[in-house]
Amino acid sequence: MSEPGKPYVVPSTARRDIAIGVGAAVVVIVLVLFAFVHFSGKQRAGWLKGEIVEKFVEKRNEELLVVSRKGAKRLDVDGEYYFRVRVPRRQDELYDVNIDPRVYKVKKVGEEFEFPEPK
Repeated sequence: MSEPGKPYVVPSTARRDIAIGVGAAVVVIVLVLFAFVHFSGKQRAGWLKGEIVEKFVEKRNEELLVVSRKGAKRLDVDGEYYFRVRVPRRQDELYDVNIDPRVYKVKKVGEEFEFPEPK
C-alpha cells in the first residue's frame, strides 16, 4: 500500500486493454468469415432445390374463418396455388408444391425454387 498522505498510483493498463480488445475483435471476425465461407453455397439439410416447370391454381371458392385475439374475420379464398418443380438431384423427379399466392405472383416458370422436402 502507499504511505499515509501519499496517493496510490494505479499502473496504466491502456496497452493491455487495447491488445485484449483487438484480439477479441480479430477472433470474432475470423469466426464470422469462417461461418460465411463454410455455410454459403451449400444446400440446407431437408430442403430440395429445383426448377419451376409449371404454375397452376386449383380453383375453389371458399370462405375461410380466421379467429384470433382481435376477433373473427372472413376471408374469401380463390383456391390453392402450386408450383410443379423438377429436382435434378432426385433424377428429375417432379414435385407439386403448395405455396403462398404472393410467391406465386413473383416467381416465373424456369426460375429456381427451394422448398422443404416432403415427408
